[in-house]
Amino acid sequence: GMGLLIGFAFLAGIITVLSPCVLPVLPVILSGTVAGGRWRPLGIISGFLVSFSLLTLGLTFLVRAFGIDPDLLRGMAAVTIIIFALVLVIPALKDRFMTLATRLLVRRQAVGPIGLGRAKEAKASGYWAGVLTGLSLGVVWTPCVGPIMASVITLAISQSIDSSAVLITVAYAMGTALPLFAVMQGGRALFGRFPRLTGRLPAIQRVFGVLMLATGIALLTGADRQFSSWLLSAFPGYGSGLTAIEDNPAVKAALDQRNQAKAISTGAIPDRYGTDPLARTSGQWFNSPPLTLDGLKGKVVLVDFWTYSCINCLRTMPYLKAWQERYGKAGLVIVGVHSPE
Repeated sequence: GMGLLIGFAFLAGIITVLSPCVLPVLPVILSGTVAGGRWRPLGIISGFLVSFSLLTLGLTFLVRAFGIDPDLLRGMAAVTIIIFALVLVIPALKDRFMTLATRLLVRRQAVGPIGLGRAKEAKASGYWAGVLTGLSLGVVWTPCVGPIMASVITLAISQSIDSSAVLITVAYAMGTALPLFAVMQGGRALFGRFPRLTGRLPAIQRVFGVLMLATGIALLTGADRQFSSWLLSAFPGYGSGLTAIEDNPAVKAALDQRNQAKAISTGAIPDRYGTDPLARTSGQWFNSPPLTLDGLKGKVVLVDFWTYSCINCLRTMPYLKAWQERYGKAGLVIVGVHSPE
C-alpha cells in the first residue's frame, strides 16, 4: 500500500531529472559544479527539497489565502537565478557578493576572540548561496509527473493533504535530489582529478554563468515551456516513457485504494442520493452558465483538469477541441477545471 507508493515515488523522482520539462533548468544545477565552495551543492539540494515540497503541498493554500500569483513566485525565482548568473559572469560582482554574504552570515563577535576562519566563512557563504539557488530551483521545477504525484497534487488542490501525501512528496523530492547531488559532486571530483580544468575555472564559471542567464531569461519569458512543448511534440514517447515505471497494476491498485478511502473520508465521493460535485466548486464559470448534474443527464461528460503551464495539458488541448467540434452537437460536454500547478 503506502510503502509501495513511497518507494515508487522515490524511483519516479530519480527518473524525473531526464524529463523534458526539467531540461531547460539543467544549467542551474550544473552551476553547482563550478561555483562556490564544496558546500554549495548541499545548499542547493537543501533549498530545493524545502521549496519543492512546500510549494507542491501548499501552493494552492497560498494562492487562496493570500492571493499570491504563482507566476509572481516563478518570476521572482527567475530573477534570483539571473542575479546569481551575473555574479558568475562579472568578477567584480562575485567579489562584492562574497563580501556581503560573509558579513551577513558571520558574526565574529559571537564566535569569540579567535574569530571565524576563512575556511568557515567560505563554507557558510557557499552553503547559503546554494540554498538561495535551490529555493529558486524548487519554484521553477515543473516535471511531467506521473500518477502518484498527480494524486498528491489533486489532494493539494482540494486542500485535503494528509500525512501520506507529505511522505510521498518528500520521497519524490529526495529521489530527484539524489541524482542532482551526484551530478554536482561528480563534476567537482572531475575538476579535482584534472588540474588543468581547475586552472581554467574562472572561464568555465563565466560560461555556466551565461547559460544560467539564458535560463533565467527563458523562465521569465516562458521560452522554457515552449522548448519543453516542442521537445514533447518532436519525441511523443519521451515524456510518457519516463512515467511508465508508475504505470503498473500494483501502483494503480494502491492509488485506487488510497484515493477511494480519502474521498470517502472527506465526503468527496457523491452519496447515493446524488450530491452534485459540480455545485461544490467556489470558482468562477467561463464560457457557459454554471452546469449541474441534472442539466447534464443524457449527455457524455468529459472533465479535464488542466493548467496553462502544464506541458501534457497543452498537448491534450488539440484533441479536446477536435472532439468538441466533432461530437459537441451529438451530446458531448467538456468541463475544464483550471487547477494551477
